[in-house]
Amino acid sequence: MTGPNKVRSRRSVDQHHHHELDYPYHTEEYHQDLPNLSDAPLPPFLPYPLAQNDFSQVKQAVEVAKKIGEELQEPNKMPEHRTLSRFSVLTRLVRVLTQNQIIDIGKILYTAALAGHDPHNIEHTKNNATWKVYRDAVAEAGTPASFVVLTKWIEEKKVRYNEAAVLIARQVKAIRYPTKELMEKFFEFATSDFVMKQEYLNSTAIDSLCSFLGYSQVGFR
Repeated sequence: MTGPNKVRSRRSVDQHHHHELDYPYHTEEYHQDLPNLSDAPLPPFLPYPLAQNDFSQVKQAVEVAKKIGEELQEPNKMPEHRTLSRFSVLTRLVRVLTQNQIIDIGKILYTAALAGHDPHNIEHTKNNATWKVYRDAVAEAGTPASFVVLTKWIEEKKVRYNEAAVLIARQVKAIRYPTKELMEKFFEFATSDFVMKQEYLNSTAIDSLCSFLGYSQVGFR
């Protein structure tokens, strides 16, 4: 009885050890670099398939944004549809997207929102709501990539004035990775001539920059 049990136990240990070696993040030597402005950050405990981009986060994000845009047409039913929970899902999806993926989705949804301006057209109303939902999710994501995309949209005048100021103010409170590269990018954006000439945005950008530097370097929370 003892011999077979020992053999079976050793085999189980060997198999378990083999699986651990196959998993690239299960070593003390693994070091996670700081996220850059282009790639999606990989937070600790992120599911391995998600880290390897084994499924289309882009397709999922578009579908969720469209679903929320549709649900917003019946605001009284939002609690029933759990729309706010769905928005949280969209925000989490944006957090694992690269800068290029966020831009690609934005192009799709922004182009659809511009196709016709008839407020009585239900389809146009849905498309416009879908774009704004996605835009807000990007501002809420708080990753370096989402911040850069948001500044690009402002520079391209897809988001302007008071609307831009609100999104920047929200983004700075959501930033999860206050890296040096991101601080430099934020400073460059907030002090640019383009931003300085925009009412509401100019003062909000400077205030947000000061708050960001304060909690990331002084308070460090």
